[in-house]
Amino acid sequence: MKITLPAEEWAFLVALVQRIKTESAALGYVTVTEEGLVVHDLFVPEQEVTGATFEMDKTSVGKIAEENRVKKGLDIGDIRFQWHSHGTMSPGPSSVDAGNVVDLLSCSGTWLLTMIMNRSLEYTLQLDVLKPHHARITGLQLDSRDSRVEEAIRRVHEERRVGDWRGAPRMLGTGFGEYYL
Repeated sequence: MKITLPAEEWAFLVALVQRIKTESAALGYVTVTEEGLVVHDLFVPEQEVTGATFEMDKTSVGKIAEENRVKKGLDIGDIRFQWHSHGTMSPGPSSVDAGNVVDLLSCSGTWLLTMIMNRSLEYTLQLDVLKPHHARITGLQLDSRDSRVEEAIRRVHEERRVGDWRGAPRMLGTGFGEYYL
């Protein structure tokens, strides 16, 4: 199965993991094609973060999903990608991460693609399928990134103002400002 993360989306995740010094999380839509899965329209809901945990605000997720439905015609049922950072730690999932996947699966339906990335840009990618029985496919790899990645990363890093940054979320955590980008 081919899993594609377009250059702009990869650059967005690189910027998140490098700019936010705590754990952070993002969600995205997944389209199923004949070739595989395409992850797109990533967004960062408001969340409470620490150096080792994150908790997304469900109201914020719902609000952004509704805005995406109205403005872009995206279906909330296609939010099937969850990404989060592990700072400088290994990108391997923890027991807390496994619990988050189960919680998100209960909202997303039958399957969820999950990616954990650290600042070295090492990542794990897994597909959890809930029905008919919970199964987890680990060790997945993204399809080769295209040549536009470096340019996309440069453009994302140039977007300095919080308001320009995909409606950057409030990051609430001990010792951190309201916005920590």
